[in-house]
Amino acid sequence: MSIDSPKGMVRQFDDFLGDTLNGDLYVVTVDTSGTVAVTDVEIDGTVQLDTDTTSGDVAFFATNLNWRIQDGALRMEARVKTSVITTIALNIGFSDATTESSTIPTTNASDVFTAVATDWIGFSFDVNASTDVITCAWTDDGAVSTEPIANRQFTGLAPVADTYYTYILELQDKGSGNTAYATFSVIDNNGKMYTKEFANTIDRDVPLCAVIAHDNTGAAAHETTIDYLEVTKSRATGID
Repeated sequence: MSIDSPKGMVRQFDDFLGDTLNGDLYVVTVDTSGTVAVTDVEIDGTVQLDTDTTSGDVAFFATNLNWRIQDGALRMEARVKTSVITTIALNIGFSDATTESSTIPTTNASDVFTAVATDWIGFSFDVNASTDVITCAWTDDGAVSTEPIANRQFTGLAPVADTYYTYILELQDKGSGNTAYATFSVIDNNGKMYTKEFANTIDRDVPLCAVIAHDNTGAAAHETTIDYLEVTKSRATGID
């Protein structure tokens, strides 16, 4: 972490005010007939990820690859809601890719995760799981976590349709040769915070982007709404 500047943190915060998403800051991809956009000027500002009724359609929202763990601390916070929770797979976290080919960074079938991104860490909610709850997930060099899934599940905690939850992911670097430390927190619409902590194997030096993406797993239109996004990181002592 840099100690030569009073501005010790790099920070990207967006309330999505105005009527156009900043294409210099974000990478968005969506399947046919879908949209990812600030749809209009509205109170507080939001960005919407929309897919139509086609099963398998994906909407993918990402920052650029400006982030990494090895500089000290890395944190993401996002307030998110989805219109339908019965036919959806949702990812919120950090990935090594700003888009995937009509899929999301990780999927869960019968409580077994499949890696899509080579490096990924974040929250997963997937109705194809055996247990439909918010679950911590990570992939390192293409290998999914071996941490027992029961330890990674937020027991009894699932999104509620059209209801905002706040997702917070904090990563602390422990130095060369060591794993990072990850804290996953969810704040529900009653203001209650749920937290899980793990030692984590995700690469310290890999460039990461913040990602929010959903996959339509059934024949219903879906909208994921992001109220705000904040990403912060310890400023590097040297770049490149």
